[in-house]
Amino acid sequence: MRRPAALLLPAVLLTAAVPLRSTDAQAQPEPPEAAPRTLPGADAGNASAAHPEAVPATIAALRARGARTFALGERGGLAGHLVELAGGGAYALYLAPDGHAVAGLLYAPDGTLLTGRQLAAVGGAPDRSIGNALLHHVEGRPARTGTDASVRTAHAAEGAGAESDTEARFERAASAFGFTLGRTGPLAVLFGDPGCRWSRSAAARLGRQALAGRLRLRVVPVGLLGAASARTAAGIASSPDPAAAWFGGDVPPPQPEGAERIARNNALYEAWGETGVPLIVRRDARGRAAHRVGDVDDLEAWLRGLPDE
Repeated sequence: MRRPAALLLPAVLLTAAVPLRSTDAQAQPEPPEAAPRTLPGADAGNASAAHPEAVPATIAALRARGARTFALGERGGLAGHLVELAGGGAYALYLAPDGHAVAGLLYAPDGTLLTGRQLAAVGGAPDRSIGNALLHHVEGRPARTGTDASVRTAHAAEGAGAESDTEARFERAASAFGFTLGRTGPLAVLFGDPGCRWSRSAAARLGRQALAGRLRLRVVPVGLLGAASARTAAGIASSPDPAAAWFGGDVPPPQPEGAERIARNNALYEAWGETGVPLIVRRDARGRAAHRVGDVDDLEAWLRGLPDE
């Protein structure tokens, strides 16, 4: 008897991820009137034997709301689908044979992350490889331990060249297009995607501390989470007041200059070689450039780790 796969339900499945290059064979959205497309050798998804061409009701309802879906195949009795929302963002959805559905990460009985493998096969999906973006989010996000264990620092042991390169990236990040909150204190730079709720949460939490005088926060908008996210980021970069646009104000239509700013910010982000947002860059207590991916769990401990100024 085959043991069922385990499904882990994170609070938020997708926040954001890096834009990776499309593969030669791009995945296509499931046709609206056909059974969900499956990967080679995979089962046909959740269509019933009596109606092999039927689209599951959950998938049909999502499409009616403007979402696009990509079949991931069946594992552990669950039919997987990548759902790309009309407003930006994506998540993995698993359908049970009785029609119930749940969003989350699918693990095999031995602890292997199956969702990552499934998403790797649809990495060529449209709109900046949304499959690869989600894949690198679920595999690349650091554990939320409440410590700074996920911080990467340019140690001297890595050589003067590596440390110098990290310092140069920090300086370029500090001068990138964006907006600064706070006037005093050590500088931290946050690369954030407006379509990522964790990016917005981190900007708000650190921004409050910046306005209280504990640091200066430079928010550098990027557009990595699909076409809708890129358009919003370009609109923010086109605004005469990008801070107001980021924090819930009116976002104007994107202009060519705004799109160019976001393209440059994306390139600066990619230079760090990371796979998720928010990416937070700062100096540690010794003055060395350090960075982490993900929101800050223990905010007070993180603030104490900043250099004195």
